[in-house]
This record gives sequence, structure tokens and C-alpha cells, in this order.
Amino acid sequence: MVTQPMVIYAGASAAAALAMSAVLTGVLCWLAPRINLLDYPDARRKLHSRPIPLGGGLAIFLALCFVLAGNFLLPNPWGFHIQRDWNDLLVLLLASGWLVGVGLYDDRFNLRGRYKLLAQLLAAVLVVGGGYSFDRIDFLGFSIHLGDFGPLIAVIWFLGTINSINLLDGMDGQAGTLGVIFSVSIASMACLTGHFAVAFIAIVLAAAILGFLIFNLPPAKIFLGDAGSMFIGLVLGVLAVRASIKGPSTLMVAAVLLLWSLPMLDTVAAIIRRKLSRRSLYTTDRFHLHHQFMEKLGNNVRALFVVTVLAFAMACAAVATLVVGNDLLAVGCGLTMVVGLVATGLFGRAECRLLWAALRKGGRRVKTVFSRADGCICEGLQLSGRGTWQHLWEQLIRPASQYNLVYARIDLNDSHLRENYVGE
Repeated sequence: MVTQPMVIYAGASAAAALAMSAVLTGVLCWLAPRINLLDYPDARRKLHSRPIPLGGGLAIFLALCFVLAGNFLLPNPWGFHIQRDWNDLLVLLLASGWLVGVGLYDDRFNLRGRYKLLAQLLAAVLVVGGGYSFDRIDFLGFSIHLGDFGPLIAVIWFLGTINSINLLDGMDGQAGTLGVIFSVSIASMACLTGHFAVAFIAIVLAAAILGFLIFNLPPAKIFLGDAGSMFIGLVLGVLAVRASIKGPSTLMVAAVLLLWSLPMLDTVAAIIRRKLSRRSLYTTDRFHLHHQFMEKLGNNVRALFVVTVLAFAMACAAVATLVVGNDLLAVGCGLTMVVGLVATGLFGRAECRLLWAALRKGGRRVKTVFSRADGCICEGLQLSGRGTWQHLWEQLIRPASQYNLVYARIDLNDSHLRENYVGE
């Protein structure tokens, strides 16, 4: 049960984190241009038109570390004990510090995607090795014992949370706003399940992100950078798991997945989009959630408002799922959001077309094998825009039967958007 001294103590700690984060962010706004820690526009994927300082994640990380270190050294009503909690927190902060360091290097020197993924994997393995794992998951009334697969699934989960926040850090205020909503929701969930230390850390993290958001709301004066988005994704992923555990390492998975439904939807859509369009998973594009919202809604403020409303609604539903103890609520809310986004055309239609085209293509290939029919299987898919390439494609494949061609492929490069597309 949360008492009045706990609320007062948490409020004072949050105020300290907010003030420290705001001061450090202001310092980084001044320092970043002097050390060339800037995010330059590329006239392709990035939405800003001038170089913007990076490093906001470092300010959040330092504020979180200083406030938590102070609290562990002082008597407090939240039940922190150095002997009991310090080792767990130290592992989390070491893994977070590793991601902050790698992220700063990437922000400054552009680390290759595979090396960044390896660094994320090391951080995930470190936290799982430090005890942040689970043995069972509860879903729809079924308890599934994971056994030796528990640590592996935990590593995959943390990789997912790291990259989901990282992928959504493409619009002024978006990643920070999601971070605050998720942190407050996790604090509420942790109080419901009796994990008060987790609740306190989530409150301090929310305040630290708020201090950064003062400078990051549209028009942004500084960005999180990979240093911030990866670190926040890891910490929130760890705290969400800890807040949703009941009994002996049993994860209430429905609430956690619903809380993360918006960033996970964007991540899954990016994987589908890149894989089925024959592009590398590390390739950047302009089809992320924020890009689509900006295109459909017209400006950053409207897009951020819709993202905030959706994230807040899913967060409330996740907390309600824990309160009522019914996973069907989480499933229903998650499906409603996905169907609503696709039906309104705000997000997901291109990926649905890709999936449908892949299924049709597979079905036709199977039919051709069994019917022993000769001929060319032609599939067309338009991801965006109003133009059509169908006429050009027909002209290219017209000689196919004459020259006994069995495979055709076209690579198109859009010099304006600096995007490449593949048809075959």
C-alpha cells in the first residue's frame, strides 16, 4: 500500500530528477554543436531541416543515476535496501551505461547496424544474466512453463523493447512522450503487484524524461539520439517485466504486450515491409508510424497528439487488465487499435498489402507446380503514391516467353527520396 510519506518522498525525488535532467539537457544543447554531436538532415527519412544537437539520452541517464544513488544512500519509505536491491540495480545501470556509450558513438560516427545489434544483444544478455528473467508466463488463464527457454525469450523481449523505442524516435517529442506514459503506467502496475522499488525507479525515470522533453517538444532543440532511445527502451522493458510479475517469476504477459503494442506494431510492420520488399532489415525508410501520421495528419503537433492518445489509451487498458485480471480485455483493446489504424488508413495498409501479395504469390506457385502449367506469374503492389509502374513492367516482361526467361527483376532508385525499390 502506498502511504503519504512514500508519495512525498517520491515527489521530492522526481522533482530532483526533473531539475537535474533539464539542467544537463541545457548544457548538452550548448556543448553538442561544439563537439559535432549533431543530427544532420538528409532530405529523405529525417523530418528536420537543420542540424539538431544530440545527446539528450545522456542527460536522462545521468539524472537517473544520481537520484537513484542518492536514494540508496538515504533511509526511505519505499523499501530500498542496499544489500537486497543494489546488485540488481547495478546490473541494470551497467547495461544501460553500455548502451548509452554505444549510442553516443553511433550518434557521432554512425555505427553499422549489425554492430549496433551486437551491442544491444550484449546488454540484453547482461541483464538476463543478472537475474532479470522469468520462468513462466500467464496468458488467457493458461500458465506456460518456459524452462530453459525463459532466458532466451527474455533476451528477445529486451532486444524488442530496445529497438521499438529506437525506431519510434523519429519525430519531435514522440519517444520522450511515450517514455513518460510507459513509466507512469509501469509505476501504477508495480504498485498493484507490490513491487514498490520498481514503481519508485519508474517515477524517477518519468521525471528525468520530462526534464528532457522541455527541450524536445516541437520544435525540438535537442534529440535523444540512439544513446537515449536504446537506454530508455532497455530500462522500460526491464521495469515492465518486473512490474508485471506475480508469484514465483510468473509474467502476466497480456498487460505487458498491450502496454508495448504501439511501438511493437511499428517494429513488426518495419520487419514485414523490409523483408517482403527485398530490402535489408537495417535499411531506413519513410513508412514508420510517425512518418505516416505526419503525412496523413499534416504536421508534427497533430501526429504527436494522436500518438499520445493511442499510447495513453493502451497504457490505461494495460493497467485495467491487471486490475480486473482478464487478459481478454488486453487482446480486445490491442486488436481494436490495429484494426482501427488499418481501417482509417493511418498505418498498416501497405504491410497488409505486402502480406496479401506474398500469400497470393505463394498460392499461385503451389498451383503452378501441381497443375504443371507454363507461364509467368505477375504480381504488382503499390506501397504509396498515385503513379503506376504496371505499364513499364509489362513492356519489360513482354519478351519473356520469346527468350524463355524464367526470372525478371527490376531495381529502381528514387534520387529525390534516396530510396531503392525492387520488383521481380
